[in-house]
Amino acid sequence: MNERADHTGYIRAVIAHLAEDDVRVTKTSIGTTSGLRWAQLDLEPEDCPRLTDGETHYVVSWDEEEGWGVCAALERGGRSEIYHHGLRVDPPAATAALWVLGNTLEFYPPREDGPFRHRTDASPELEKFLADFS
Repeated sequence: MNERADHTGYIRAVIAHLAEDDVRVTKTSIGTTSGLRWAQLDLEPEDCPRLTDGETHYVVSWDEEEGWGVCAALERGGRSEIYHHGLRVDPPAATAALWVLGNTLEFYPPREDGPFRHRTDASPELEKFLADFS
C-alpha cells in the first residue's frame, strides 16, 4: 500500500470516546506538515479532574512518529515537557482516550528513546489501521 491513509477518522474516534466520558475538546487541529500527519486536542480543564487542577489547560497531541502525548499549556504559548503513551503510535481509539482520562502526569512516562518510526517509513499496518476509520 503506497497511498497514505487519512488520520482524521482515527482522531475523531478518540474525540468520540472522550465525549462519552464527558470530556470536552475545546479546540481540534488536524493536519499534515512536511509529510507528518498530526493532531492536537485542547481539553476543557474542568472535565479532567485526575489530570488537572481545573485551571491548567492540557493539550493532547498525536503524530505518526511519536504517537499520543500530553503536555500542559503554559502562559505565553509555551508548553511543559510532553509525556507519551505506551510503545505504539496506533493504540485503539478507546485505549488512547482511557489513557488521557485515567492518569495524572505522575503516571505518564517521559520518553527518552526517540520516535517510534519516521514518517517516510513504509508501514502497511499503520495505513490499514488509519484507513479502517475512514
